[in-house]
Amino acid sequence: MRIRRTAIAGVLAVAGLITPLTPSAQADTVNPASAPVLRFLSYNICGNWEACSSTADEVTNRVQKVYDETMAWKTDVVLLQEVCRTQFTRLEQKLGSQGYTGSFTVTQTPAGDTSQDLCKDDAVPNAVEGDYGLAVFTKGAITNHQVIDLATGLEKGTERWTTLCVDAPLQGRTTRSCSVHLYSDNTSVAKQQAETLAVAANSWIDKGIPVVLGGDFNPRYSGGQANAPLSPVLDSFYSHSGGTGRFTEADETDTSRFTAACSSLNRPAGHCRSGAPTLMTKAPDPEAKLDYIFLSRNHFKNVAGDALPQISSVSDHYAYRGAATWSFCNNPDDGMADMLRRDAAGDLWRHFGRSNGVLDPVPCKVGAGMSDLRLIGRGVDHDGGGEDLYSINSTGDLLFHPGHTSELFFSTPQKVGWGWQAASALNSSADMNADGIADLLVAFDNGDLYLVPGKGDGRVDAKIRIGQGWDIYDTVLAPGDVTGDGKADVIARDKAGALFVYPGTGTGTLGTRAQIGHGWQIYHTVFAPGDVNGDGKPDLLARDDAGTLQFYAGSGKQNGNATFAAMVKSGSGISSTDLVR
Repeated sequence: MRIRRTAIAGVLAVAGLITPLTPSAQADTVNPASAPVLRFLSYNICGNWEACSSTADEVTNRVQKVYDETMAWKTDVVLLQEVCRTQFTRLEQKLGSQGYTGSFTVTQTPAGDTSQDLCKDDAVPNAVEGDYGLAVFTKGAITNHQVIDLATGLEKGTERWTTLCVDAPLQGRTTRSCSVHLYSDNTSVAKQQAETLAVAANSWIDKGIPVVLGGDFNPRYSGGQANAPLSPVLDSFYSHSGGTGRFTEADETDTSRFTAACSSLNRPAGHCRSGAPTLMTKAPDPEAKLDYIFLSRNHFKNVAGDALPQISSVSDHYAYRGAATWSFCNNPDDGMADMLRRDAAGDLWRHFGRSNGVLDPVPCKVGAGMSDLRLIGRGVDHDGGGEDLYSINSTGDLLFHPGHTSELFFSTPQKVGWGWQAASALNSSADMNADGIADLLVAFDNGDLYLVPGKGDGRVDAKIRIGQGWDIYDTVLAPGDVTGDGKADVIARDKAGALFVYPGTGTGTLGTRAQIGHGWQIYHTVFAPGDVNGDGKPDLLARDDAGTLQFYAGSGKQNGNATFAAMVKSGSGISSTDLVR
């Protein structure tokens, strides 16, 4: 929405029509720690609204607000409307220090501004006006940008009606993200602009390009602002309820926001053309949803969205957050184990296993906010709901992360133990004591090795010591059955690089060790993700100090011992600071 800075605003203020209102409760606040891992932020920061005077502190307020929300949300793409070039320049510096790159396009210049105060610092004597427009910031490098002309010739004024689109890798996959601002004074004109944008976006989707459209769409609807998502302006984007588009809107699955008007339409279950309001307006509809994040439905799923409370010193709009996952990042059930990697930022990534042992170089992000986890054990279903994780955090708590039955991400962790500060290795093991329930295998700094029986629901029983003197090893793994006798085994590497197998007995104890390798000290990390190549035998992966990943295919029992095939390069660029499992 755009409100020109004229005397009209002063009249409205006197009349009490733009008195600040209390925003409604945020019904679906999305937790950054558990929201889907592709993150978007759209914000009309009101570069030309009367209530946000163009003073130095106003620029600071807006820049800081955008920066704070970008960091808190762990945002991948930031889409800004009604932004002054001075604000963009400050943001480019501030966000650039965090790995973001930006693009800006001018939609209004001082030459076309009749108010003589466009992006002007009112506190500075003889201050000059500045450019005003749209901006996009992406986490990582922008590889291309283009400006789409939406003008119909029917718009009033001198503002250029365009959309700014950029290409940038979104967690490894090139995506086209566009900052959108449609005409506000005439629904018919805004609808034509939307149709022009949709034609361009659909052509990109036809080429296989994921598309994100975010911004101030300025929809108007005869049924009142509460039903703004039903506006014909948005029919070119919504894929249901009268819409002919190919997108999913970030907040259309929030059932607490479903209205009677949208619920009465022919719509897919769990979806409605509705959502949290994003604008503080005037009576009788004190709030309206003018801002949207549309995601191409061929490429994105598991959408979520919410609007943050309005900050009147920044904008009449609310910062609007959207989240999703990639549509192809689901559980393929292909029989091939994947590698999990927790990076220095605390994000969790899944690298898909392939039949040749070479991991897919483009991973799926499946978690965030995991910086506090010191150890991770994975690979086994402990509660009947899919692959789960266990972890130990910096304070020694044992956490259970339930896996999703059909997705690749993990639910909010549950605390199932404490006092594990001295643990040096954590493994999620197949059933080691023949009770039909997966267990944990944990080594401690003092050399004790414990079996921790599972209860079948993520909780664990008291640990049982099954070994001592294991501090001679710097790596302890629970790969499954590597000896071919149907019983879960243990592999350990000593500090000289010798590799040993301890055959499982099936009763919760281990047999006599046998050496199965040497020279493994060349690797920074050795780990056992499971059956990477899908041949039914557990495999090993090893990472050297340079970040190169080697694959060792399990060969099964031979001459009474487990053996592994010659190494195959499986990947590279895996930082030694990343926790891999």
